[in-house]
Amino acid sequence: MATLFPGTTNIVALTRVRRERRLVRPGEVAVRVGQQVSPVQVIARMEQSGPYAVLSPAETLGLAPEDVAKNLLVPEGALVEEGTELVQAKGSFGRLRLLKSPISGTFAKLINGRILLRRPSTLFELRSMVPGYIISLIGNRGAVVETFGSLVQGLWSSGQDGYGNIAIIGAGPDHVLTREDLDIELRGHILVAGHVHDINVLRTAEDMGIRGVVVGSVPSALCQLADRFRMPVLVTDHIGKQPMSSRTYELLQGASDREATLLGAPQFSRSHRPELIIPLPANQDMGLSAGPDKALAEGQTVRLTREPYRGAYGRVKSIPATTRLLPNGVRSRGALVELSNGSTVFVADRNMEIIT
Repeated sequence: MATLFPGTTNIVALTRVRRERRLVRPGEVAVRVGQQVSPVQVIARMEQSGPYAVLSPAETLGLAPEDVAKNLLVPEGALVEEGTELVQAKGSFGRLRLLKSPISGTFAKLINGRILLRRPSTLFELRSMVPGYIISLIGNRGAVVETFGSLVQGLWSSGQDGYGNIAIIGAGPDHVLTREDLDIELRGHILVAGHVHDINVLRTAEDMGIRGVVVGSVPSALCQLADRFRMPVLVTDHIGKQPMSSRTYELLQGASDREATLLGAPQFSRSHRPELIIPLPANQDMGLSAGPDKALAEGQTVRLTREPYRGAYGRVKSIPATTRLLPNGVRSRGALVELSNGSTVFVADRNMEIIT
């Protein structure tokens, strides 16, 4: 019988965590192996090419595209300032008409009568975000940071990173985050609540200097808007309206006021999952409990990822040796899962994830 390997979601109170911090392109690494780093420590840096501006002298000055080259006042590759005269042409009654650069930058290229101006490059610095130690370098791209602590991997995030002290909002895992919950004393914190459905609450939180929001669920419509914010938003359990799972909530409640790191931006890590890392005192004898995907086994806790059971938790009762017919007409391997309401359903292995 073939072994099943559904995805794994780690919700662990204490583990060793290793995370890559890597540039998208080669750059300069600013740390060394064995170095202790804080969340704001620069791991690596690189030059980012500036965006382009496109000018059309043919339209602005009434030149034919093929005549633009002979009317240029600066050569390709030249540095230009805002207001630099780029092209001249004779207008009515012999008066000269000029096209000036709207930006400072470089005259990158002339293509089909259009001028491409490139804005100056900027320096991008990749920060650790995770307090810990550098255990290895990744060439001229970055490094691997190791820390010890709690790890909560989520279902969805808005794609940003952040760090701050955890603040539990409300009295339980079903609390809905509202504007009334937001207080100036929460500035610099990562808020934990059961649910949020009002985009204006997130907008106000960002304006106040909140460092991140972790909730059990959000409506799908809010997901499409939340990625506009610089403030990270992490969803732990559901897309819809359901409370945060008791297991996740109790772990975060126990970490109230502790510093945490929220990693939501895409990275070249093994999991690619948004996650919350809460550093704790190290235990040097600890193994790597938060590891790669595990084989499905009886007795494991799983979270279902597709309708009509999406977001539900259950326990694997048995793993049939043969495929079964799903409602959509496809035959698939899977497991019989006992849900919290006592019912047992067959779930395809690709529609569940193991909770460790």
